[in-house]
Amino acid sequence: MARLALDRAPAASLPRRFLLSAPPWGMLAGVLLLVDGDALLRTRWQPGTLALAHVFALGVLGNVMFGSVLQFLPAAAGVRVRGGARLGPPLHAAFNLGVLLLVAGLHQGWRGGLLGAGVLLPLAFATLAAMTLPGLVQAAGSGCCAPASARRSARAWRSRCSAACWRWVWPAGGCRRRRRGWTCMPAGACWAG
Repeated sequence: MARLALDRAPAASLPRRFLLSAPPWGMLAGVLLLVDGDALLRTRWQPGTLALAHVFALGVLGNVMFGSVLQFLPAAAGVRVRGGARLGPPLHAAFNLGVLLLVAGLHQGWRGGLLGAGVLLPLAFATLAAMTLPGLVQAAGSGCCAPASARRSARAWRSRCSAACWRWVWPAGGCRRRRRGWTCMPAGACWAG
């Protein structure tokens, strides 16, 4: 990742709506802790504890991840996000409404909320995949690595692999299997040939 392509970055409103949704979910987690007190912390199987875990996992981290992926892929990886301006608001609404229904369903034992979340959350993840995967496949298939960058990439890969091989193979007493293109030195340090 040599340079950021800021000209390919989406409109700021696309990732911002997700990133600005994370703090209210964190505040909801605080409210749940205030309301339910130590009942949430007694056992992990309490309905309130499950709701709290999902507030953090999906409400806070999920929003940050959705926003970051929608910002990062075009700017850093050069991946075109399809339908960003058109699909961004419905994606945000479906994801956050699904999380809200899931949290309410878990906390209150509300079956309708769980069923609604079971429809909206997979829909939101499928929409995100439909927005990003075609661009990822296109970027991977277009030969995004030119020959010179492929050589640099291969050198960096060999360097990382050699270091990883040293860390993992040395304690085991040396290289036991030969892989295509790898040679083992007697001391147990592997290097790419």
